[in-house]
Amino acid sequence: MRAAEKKESFVVLAIVIPVVLMFALISSSAPEVVVLDPPQLTLLAEQDLVMSIPGGDVKVGSTTRDEVMTIFPNGENLGRSGMFHAAGLDLYITMSRDEEVVIRLDIADPEITTSRGIRANDSFDQVVAEYGPNYTKAYDTAAPQKFDAYYGDEQYVLFKVEDNVVKKILIGGPVVPGV
Repeated sequence: MRAAEKKESFVVLAIVIPVVLMFALISSSAPEVVVLDPPQLTLLAEQDLVMSIPGGDVKVGSTTRDEVMTIFPNGENLGRSGMFHAAGLDLYITMSRDEEVVIRLDIADPEITTSRGIRANDSFDQVVAEYGPNYTKAYDTAAPQKFDAYYGDEQYVLFKVEDNVVKKILIGGPVVPGV
């Protein structure tokens, strides 16, 4: 090996080894995610997948893109992602690609409630009073005051909670066949 090649090899090693060591250190010190499952799952009713607003109802698994566009005529599609943003609201609606049916609602607007009356900025105590104590709780050990409370299974209502206050609500599930 020539001296120039040896020098280049040394420089490459001097860069690669510290990068790999830093990656290993950062990966090993990342906080742990804890998932606590309930003794039994909360079974959600069909109505739990419905978001009611003055313009009409949006039901996860069956409301079509055309129906969403009728309810929110001033909304906008966000590229080809299948997401739709309702104008003037902190509300994002995700549609399935093939069927163009609602598969998830992301609600952070305090004007919009779940079918059980829970909205962003409500206390988590209100959530437990309406949905019960059987939820899956997931949190990061570095910030246990921020957690996800997940009710249901394939069809779900998920509350993103911070300091006992609901920050965001996600309602989701699979497309209902034949709709």
